[in-house]
Amino acid sequence: MRATITATGTLRGILSASALVAAATELAAAFDRGGRLLATGEGRALADAKHVAVEFLHPVIVGKRALPAAVGVDKASADDILLGIAYGGSRLEAPVDIALSDRSAPDARHEITLPTENSSAKEAALLSYHVLWELVHVFLEDEATTHAGSDSLDALYPMLSSRRRSPAESIRSTDAALASTQEKLTTSAALCAASLAANEQAITVAGQLFADARTVFTFGNGGSATDASDLAWALGAKGWALSDDVATVTALANDVSFEVVFARQLATLARPGDVVVALSTSGTSANVTAALAQAQRLGLGTVGLCGYDGGDMAAAGLDACCVVDSTSVHRIQESYVAIYDEMLRRSMAATATA
Repeated sequence: MRATITATGTLRGILSASALVAAATELAAAFDRGGRLLATGEGRALADAKHVAVEFLHPVIVGKRALPAAVGVDKASADDILLGIAYGGSRLEAPVDIALSDRSAPDARHEITLPTENSSAKEAALLSYHVLWELVHVFLEDEATTHAGSDSLDALYPMLSSRRRSPAESIRSTDAALASTQEKLTTSAALCAASLAANEQAITVAGQLFADARTVFTFGNGGSATDASDLAWALGAKGWALSDDVATVTALANDVSFEVVFARQLATLARPGDVVVALSTSGTSANVTAALAQAQRLGLGTVGLCGYDGGDMAAAGLDACCVVDSTSVHRIQESYVAIYDEMLRRSMAATATA
């Protein structure tokens, strides 16, 4: 049965909790039978496909199991489930089981329809696959209750009770699963709005730095690396994602240390007038803070996006530092997109009035 999510709005999509639960049910069942998640996307959506893969294969929450996920539907076998992401009218190149797009894959079993405007679509897509990850991990827990009703929280958190059940049996459209999913959507939207308001001045400063820069170097680790890639894509010719150069990153990590993988690139590539944007949900990643210190030594403009209390990044004296006040890595990254899209809008406005 097809589940459709309609996403609208200027800031982020309004997503259907029931559709997310339905898609997550099938995804959990695929993992349970030994299948893999294979993601695909082109252009801006390629960064999302990479984010999906690292999200499931290398979970950021301690104690969650690694689930088999990769980029590329050409690797698919019969037990796998395919997730495709597309923006702005672009079409997915292969049939997929779960589509996050503006109706570019109408034959998908689970079609998650995104807004046509790229920044709103990006926010809705990121929120969607984060929630899918969260739901799948709940659904795959081994133990489930023998006595709770279908609307009990025990059905949503089967690891707390006593009997093993299949994912499909554990999560069949429970009120608790729907309520929990809706709460995630509401929490994300509220945090996004609060983060934009709290970082108003830093966003304005960053927008002007982007407008004046010759090159904007972006970098981060894991999911933050894919966000850095997305920002570089959105910046066009000015954008340069240091995380994307796999050969250089792995060479430096292998031959020197992982701490220098971004700082060494800046030391050789950056020129006066350039700007760096560092992304770290903790604000304490050693290679990110080392690169910011290098940027300051070179006299570059410095912008940071971080979560929690900002960590080392917030105390580093950056030109602009945006802190997302949350302890959830997923919710932090969702606010990042809204923040740097607003930076880009202000950059374009500053350029137009210069």
